[in-house]
Amino acid sequence: AITAERIKKLPVLMGEVDVLKSLQTLPGVQSGGEGRSGIFVRGGDYDQNLFLLDGITLYNPEHLQGFTSAVNADLLDDVVLYKGAFPSRFGSRLSSVIDIGLREGDMRKYHASITVGMLASRLQVEGPLWKDHTSFNIGARMSYFNTIVRPLLEEVVYDNPGQMNNFSHMKYYDINAKLMHRLGDSDKLTAVFYTGHDVNNATPNESRQEFIYEDRTSHMHGYVTNTMTSRTLNNWTNLLGGLHYTHQFSSQLKLDAALNYSGYDYELSYATSSSSRTSVTAQEGES
Repeated sequence: AITAERIKKLPVLMGEVDVLKSLQTLPGVQSGGEGRSGIFVRGGDYDQNLFLLDGITLYNPEHLQGFTSAVNADLLDDVVLYKGAFPSRFGSRLSSVIDIGLREGDMRKYHASITVGMLASRLQVEGPLWKDHTSFNIGARMSYFNTIVRPLLEEVVYDNPGQMNNFSHMKYYDINAKLMHRLGDSDKLTAVFYTGHDVNNATPNESRQEFIYEDRTSHMHGYVTNTMTSRTLNNWTNLLGGLHYTHQFSSQLKLDAALNYSGYDYELSYATSSSSRTSVTAQEGES
């Protein structure tokens, strides 16, 4: 297991604390590419990893084409990585299980933080709804990669302005929330909510064809220009929700019951448009 304190102490890129990149420092875990959050465990493929957020399946754990993870580190409690012989209750994966736990809110005091980074800004608020009984912890992030970072990289790093075209239409947001209520000394009810939306549209592609127009009968000539524009629209949404009840019978016996929902919506569409422009001028008639 890796604690939130250890993850936040690791070196970060562009000020973004990343849960998945912290796992790449462990033995047997490799990166999916330079600067990417994807992980490959002991030779397994990327889709053989099971990602859980407080026990709820998270189908796509990345933002910005894998540049950062989909989990807000401000709400992180700990991360447990099973690299082999993981419990049978997880199932459905061959390589590993990554169980990410969200932190419960403070039961006695209110806390809030605002972070402005190069890739995104974050807001996190926690505190008691009912002192010593009910707490909440809410966090949200919103990116502005295509507004700030892309123009900066084009100006400073790349000589060719078109080098960043593939990244010019990317953005994301996510919201995490955890609500906890103590029913008694041995009973606890927890509610978890997460939603995240990514946009990764391709740069519009434009092609033009020009033809010469000539009508000798009416002594007219000119040009006909046909323009076709195509664009690929690509976005996806994660939506998670769950209720978790815990009863502690003794220090060695505990009852856990959970009701979870996990949805993943992926949309890919292709749009085209065409236009035609004719420029005609008159010729002087032949004598």
